[in-house]
Amino acid sequence: MGLSPTGNSPGAQGGLHFSIIAHSTDPDVVYVGGDRQDDPFPTVVGATDFSGSLSRGDTSIVADPTAIPSPQWDHLSHDAGGLGGTFDPPGGTASGSAPHADSRDMVFDAAGNLVQVDGGGIYIRTSPEDNTGDGFSLNGNLQITEMHDVAYDPIHDVIISGNQDTGTT
Repeated sequence: MGLSPTGNSPGAQGGLHFSIIAHSTDPDVVYVGGDRQDDPFPTVVGATDFSGSLSRGDTSIVADPTAIPSPQWDHLSHDAGGLGGTFDPPGGTASGSAPHADSRDMVFDAAGNLVQVDGGGIYIRTSPEDNTGDGFSLNGNLQITEMHDVAYDPIHDVIISGNQDTGTT
């Protein structure tokens, strides 16, 4: 997609952290989620941390093999104008929002919003067809985590877990 030298998998976790969904009514449009934003920061899309990477592809737009990024792809997170307002004007969000990294799945809700789940929970991207929408967490009071290791201390009757991106509990 051209947004980073390593494509939509700058953390080399694209095999695990990848989601894709076709547009609900337009057969030329597809939405893709990846593992995280690439560094150095700030990125060309205005990311200042390892937040999520979402993109919209449209095959009805003529490809330009010399353009980076391809005009067929728009980013769906961070600044609408990128750095200096010159990068990929159709992409971004109204207020520079982004989901958590490590995308797992996406669906459309009844209103046409893009609901995306990732390592940090559940996020919604309003108006995913343009840069007027924003991304919001739907986690509410859910305590979202991805556990990698768990141990039990029988002397103190304590369970401890090592978690992806969210620390230790």
